[in-house]
Amino acid sequence: MARRSDREIVLTRHFDAPPHVVFDALTNAELIKHWFGPAGWSVLDVKLELRTGGTCDLTMRDPDGNEMRMHAVYREIVHPERIVRTELFDGWPAVESTVDLTERNGGTVLTAAILYPSAEVCEADISGGLERDAAGAYKKLADSLAGS
Repeated sequence: MARRSDREIVLTRHFDAPPHVVFDALTNAELIKHWFGPAGWSVLDVKLELRTGGTCDLTMRDPDGNEMRMHAVYREIVHPERIVRTELFDGWPAVESTVDLTERNGGTVLTAAILYPSAEVCEADISGGLERDAAGAYKKLADSLAGS
């Protein structure tokens, strides 16, 4: 995790799968259920319309049984290279998320940039465990890709 500015952070992770496979895992409702969310969280349902202007709605559950919803609107989709969307999680202001997938040595480098509405919201997400939670989700994604 790195800061690009006081309102933007960038997460980077290498996956041992080609970009089209990683892209599918990020954009297929059934595959999202296997990896989305921090370690210990599960995805209960996903409704996804993959097109510019389309939406992704999902519900997650933490280990204590608490549920959180996410609503996203796709702004740009370039298969298998880029996904740009606005994301709104329960209790948080909307953020702009840009995911770029780059082929490297037969695998994929995923670069996710998150732009927050303010420096304070960015800092609150970092302090709340963003790096740990993203690492947990990316580990689940890596495990899911290895098993596919």
